[in-house]
Amino acid sequence: MSGGLVLKSIRAKGIHYPDILLGLYGLAIIVTGFFCEKPIAATISYSVKEASIHSAFATVAGISLSLGMLGYLLMAATPSERVFHAVFLALVVGFSMLFGLTENETIGIGKGIVQRGLYLVSFVWLLVGQWFGFGSI
Repeated sequence: MSGGLVLKSIRAKGIHYPDILLGLYGLAIIVTGFFCEKPIAATISYSVKEASIHSAFATVAGISLSLGMLGYLLMAATPSERVFHAVFLALVVGFSMLFGLTENETIGIGKGIVQRGLYLVSFVWLLVGQWFGFGSI
């Protein structure tokens, strides 16, 4: 994704500033894959330091994506673009809040299910935004 954003900037002969945040999102997602999250079962040993690094980069990814989406929303040229970005930003923020509630065990939905929903919404925003020319990569 970050490579696609660089190519987009080269073709456009300039940087679309929300793309910097999307590039950071892509890099943070990659880094989370190198570090293990705390296991589901409490009986499995794990590295607390590694889980903390994973969590920190996941947080950076979420904040970067949300701010990038907000940037696209604020820079949208048409009402349909604004609605598109606003709906997906609301979905990402909603799923993020839901993830926090599952992590705190306030609600009994599995974290993994909510996380996959969050990824699905994020990837649909990236792909559909590109398909319809709404600015994401």
